[in-house]
Amino acid sequence: MTATLSGELVTLPGEGYPPFFKQLGVRDPERGSREVAPFDPTASERTREIRACDIVLTTPRIATRTELEISDPLTTGQMVTGAVAFVNDYARNAPAKYRLIAVPKWIPAPEPTALDRLLGQDVEPQTDEIKVATLWMVSPAEPPDGQDAVPDGTWVAYTQYDVFWNLAHAPRNPPPTNPADPIRVNFGGIGLGYADLLGNAMLAPINDAFAAAARFLDETTFKGEFWTV
Repeated sequence: MTATLSGELVTLPGEGYPPFFKQLGVRDPERGSREVAPFDPTASERTREIRACDIVLTTPRIATRTELEISDPLTTGQMVTGAVAFVNDYARNAPAKYRLIAVPKWIPAPEPTALDRLLGQDVEPQTDEIKVATLWMVSPAEPPDGQDAVPDGTWVAYTQYDVFWNLAHAPRNPPPTNPADPIRVNFGGIGLGYADLLGNAMLAPINDAFAAAARFLDETTFKGEFWTV
């Protein structure tokens, strides 16, 4: 349920399910308060309940965060130093290299943007994750508890795969043995460096700073990649 700007409470529609389950007699998902249900002569005959969860493969990884130091912010010759700090507490304490977990609805953890990292506001996830499958559970016809029914041994499981075979994973960069070299950019001018950056974006030194920052950002993330072969 959500509220509009006028204060009206609106019931949102249910997420729904693949059309295959309609043929098994699963009842329609809940309609939103603003939806009109189309006429369906079979609706009253479909009484089965359905539940779902996502199966996710997760593996620990080294995460990074950017630590900025701004020197002389109100004088000429301003220097901004960006250093990378490594975060590996989950990788050190993870119970297994690869784990399968079940979650109600998998939402990928957001990766920090380049701007987040340049501003020192980045928080990388400490895991690489990929959804392997969705597990659907279908109840018997007319379950005793109706819409509140909980899956048990009488329900039938159906698997909808997102990954099939030969799944591989590797970090994009090898784990570091030494801290990454910090990046130092001299924006020059008077005032905050970001104002100088915007005001002199067409100057060659600023373009060089952009290139150096791009290399720095690309070399200091350890986000892994999944693929099939």
